[in-house]
Amino acid sequence: MTDKERMIRYLENNSIGDSNFRYSDLRNMNLENAILKDVDFYRADLRGTCLNGADLTDAGFYQADLRKSTLKMSNLCNTDFSYSNLSECDLSGSKIHSTKFKFADLCNSKILETELSSADLTGATLIEADLSNSKFFLGNLSNANFSFANISGGIFAGTCLPMMFFVIANRANFSHSNLSSSQISWFGTNNNLFNANLKNAKLRGLFLNLADLRHSDLTGADLTGASLRGANLRFAIVKDTILEEADLSHADLTGTGLS
Repeated sequence: MTDKERMIRYLENNSIGDSNFRYSDLRNMNLENAILKDVDFYRADLRGTCLNGADLTDAGFYQADLRKSTLKMSNLCNTDFSYSNLSECDLSGSKIHSTKFKFADLCNSKILETELSSADLTGATLIEADLSNSKFFLGNLSNANFSFANISGGIFAGTCLPMMFFVIANRANFSHSNLSSSQISWFGTNNNLFNANLKNAKLRGLFLNLADLRHSDLTGADLTGASLRGANLRFAIVKDTILEEADLSHADLTGTGLS
């Protein structure tokens, strides 16, 4: 029996039975709206597979290949995509809560108008990804690479819900990315963009009040109209940075050469 035939039988049995699909070849399958809770897809080949609307709660895709697959409007709560290849995937509108994307490849992926709460993107690569109007709450973006990504209109933290939310983005790379009109605010400690790479990033109108940007590289970044009230910019690199109409009131500019 082929891997695809096993999957069809598994679904016909109402997702009861052997849920081990490790190393399976499931390329280009139509698994739309499938119930695949707790299924193990370790190192499985799911290139071009349709998983739109699928329930993938607690499923494991560790080191799986999902290039050019679609996961729109899927349930990805507690799903583990660590070290997987999700390049050119579409995860727009999916439920992403406590989802692991540690060191995953999300280059050229689409995650439009999606809420990512408690998602772990540590070390993930999102080069040229489109995350327009998405919301990141309680997430970990440490060492993630957002170079050339479109994050315009996004929210990375805030108080729009009944409690405060935090995003950790230590040493994240946002070089050349577009974060225009996004909202990024921090409360408390250890919630920061410390040592982040923001070279040539588009940060026009960005809300960065109280942000920790110590030692961050803002070379060539466009912060026109951005709000950095009370932000910590100690020893940040601001060479050729555009700060027209930016609000730097009460910001700590020690070591930046700005006054």
